[in-house]
Amino acid sequence: MAWDVLVVRLPQGTRRLNALPDGYWPPAFEPAVEIKARLRGIPNIEFVDDALAVVRAEDWVIEIDFSTPTRVLLGIEGSDASLDIVRAVSHVLDAIAIDTTTGEALDWAGDPSSGLRLSRARTEMLESIDAVPPTNDTDR
Repeated sequence: MAWDVLVVRLPQGTRRLNALPDGYWPPAFEPAVEIKARLRGIPNIEFVDDALAVVRAEDWVIEIDFSTPTRVLLGIEGSDASLDIVRAVSHVLDAIAIDTTTGEALDWAGDPSSGLRLSRARTEMLESIDAVPPTNDTDR
């Protein structure tokens, strides 16, 4: 399971989604071709199509989906080292990275990887449940 991070443009000083006024809709990013041009400076980026990119390292992978005009979705799997790319994406797009598990902006000065660790723990728990063989004990 990937940890999802939204990259969005929010009003100055907004750090959590639930602080937005009712009916607020983030402003759109530039067209996908311009987003793609901005992302080209990200190290090791591979463009899969006109609105999807992937960045891979030995112990992590990030999918970057920029097909929706008002947000960029990052699907992150692997180590905390992937956060350098998350930060770079949010920087080049002049936007804020929001942890979808908390609805809050990543705290670059504090502990930005807390959501990633939670996602890894959840994935490990689900995998351990899946590893338990099913029983066909119908007498219970």
